[in-house]
Amino acid sequence: LLASACDTLVTHPNVVNASDINELPENALYVEGSVICRFLMGTVGLQKVKANRVLLVIDEHPESRLSDLAINAASAARAALGLECPRVIKMDPPIGMRARYSSSGRAAGRIEGLERLCTVLERHRGEYDAVGIHSVIDVPSGYHMEYFESHGEMVNPWGGVEAMLTHAVSLIFNVPSAHAPMLESWEIANMHAGIVEPRVSAEAVSTCFLHSILKGLHRSPRIVTDRTAMHAPGMLNSADVSC
Repeated sequence: LLASACDTLVTHPNVVNASDINELPENALYVEGSVICRFLMGTVGLQKVKANRVLLVIDEHPESRLSDLAINAASAARAALGLECPRVIKMDPPIGMRARYSSSGRAAGRIEGLERLCTVLERHRGEYDAVGIHSVIDVPSGYHMEYFESHGEMVNPWGGVEAMLTHAVSLIFNVPSAHAPMLESWEIANMHAGIVEPRVSAEAVSTCFLHSILKGLHRSPRIVTDRTAMHAPGMLNSADVSC
């Protein structure tokens, strides 16, 4: 609806991400949350692109079939989207992500091993335009089923720590980034939630959760930090915002 009423819609990944599903309108730009803030403050510009080279960084999962799902998702995106994924890098030891709620009930968490991820991204800096990350997020036992049984009322426990990670990556490297959670075990992947509330049904029919971010990052706009270039013809900046 919003996209139909404007020339270009700048939107957050989680507005269009639904696990393995991504229904991004043709005139929408897929922009990481902290980058939207910087864009609205006038400190970065956005440049539309035809396509990005998307580097995929995944956990080396102890259950190899879950790592295999991620590689198959990247291959599917290559075949279906024309995605250019120059490399899939397995992190071992993996990034440590733990989701918890704050005392106010907000989704939050803790990240360990960010410096290892940054080392990997710096090493391959010239090979990519955007970064997709697929890693396990530790949540308390029972959260998966509780989420499905909450009828859409439970705050998504994974989103807070995911935002912490992508904020850091996009701020440090000035590239579009997005995260998709990797399931902790095949047992959880096989969990039967039954018929669920429509707002959480995408999670119930997904296993890898990765295709949505690969589709979004495929054409996510370039982040421009040069103050002169930000105002060049064809560049989007805060002066273009109407809200």
